[in-house]
Amino acid sequence: MLEGEPNGLRNRWRWLRRWHPQAQEAADWACRQFPPQIQRRGVARAYYEYLWQLDEILKGHPGGVAGLEALDVGCGAGVVPLALARLGARVTAMDRFDEYGQEQDNQMGRAGEIIARLERHGVRVRQGDFMAEGLPGEPEAYDLITCFGVIEHLKESPRELFGQMRALLKPGGRVVVTTPNHAWIRNRLRLLAGRPAHDPLEAWWRPGFFGHHREYTLEELKNMLEWSGLRVRRAVTSNWAHASSRLRRASAEGPELWTTRFRLHTAERWLVAGSLVATAPFPSLRYTLLALAEKPERRR
Repeated sequence: MLEGEPNGLRNRWRWLRRWHPQAQEAADWACRQFPPQIQRRGVARAYYEYLWQLDEILKGHPGGVAGLEALDVGCGAGVVPLALARLGARVTAMDRFDEYGQEQDNQMGRAGEIIARLERHGVRVRQGDFMAEGLPGEPEAYDLITCFGVIEHLKESPRELFGQMRALLKPGGRVVVTTPNHAWIRNRLRLLAGRPAHDPLEAWWRPGFFGHHREYTLEELKNMLEWSGLRVRRAVTSNWAHASSRLRRASAEGPELWTTRFRLHTAERWLVAGSLVATAPFPSLRYTLLALAEKPERRR
């Protein structure tokens, strides 16, 4: 359980927004499948992001996702694939899992544990590089493809990836993509101060860089999906990625911990609170972009 949260992971923002009940239940169930120490180190950090993603998926599928064939591209630790499987979808998840090796000490756990957990709950796992090997499945195999926080890590344009997604979607099938907003308020302020908006140059300079090679604006994300032959049905921005709080920084005393409670206990959190207030009336300044696009039905 999380420090200060006797009931474990819990939605502390229920007073502000009530999520789709199925999204809330599935997200909570998926998060509980992780060991308590991983919940404290990593799951709590992105808890509200998972809720938001699932809520947006269900908005695009009012009848639910039960029985749908779903593919999650770059699944990472697999919270969303687990939740989709809980909701009755038949899920395939693909990732290289390079960031989850023994030497990485990733806050979401290790590759072997992640893959075993997914398979234990009925998710089909494909370990590999989708940019080199291609996405798994036959043409028009999927009703839903999700791609969360992936395209900013690609060394090249996502044109090929989006083209593959379109080919794998059934007519009327949908793709949901998220990525950080290159125009969010922090980046704008950093540029005004003469500082880079990208990851630190030292991190990019070292081998094995896992950071962001390119970020996008909402209009750019919509354009890329449209250029790929998909119709954008919904495009929104969000600050839910910042709704959790860091309890302790990584140090000799132990790894950093997170809570789903928003706490104003450091100067950093006061700055985050200020940015949340400042961006509330200005969607283009928020952190995360999400677009839901549909493959057109065949003309008769």
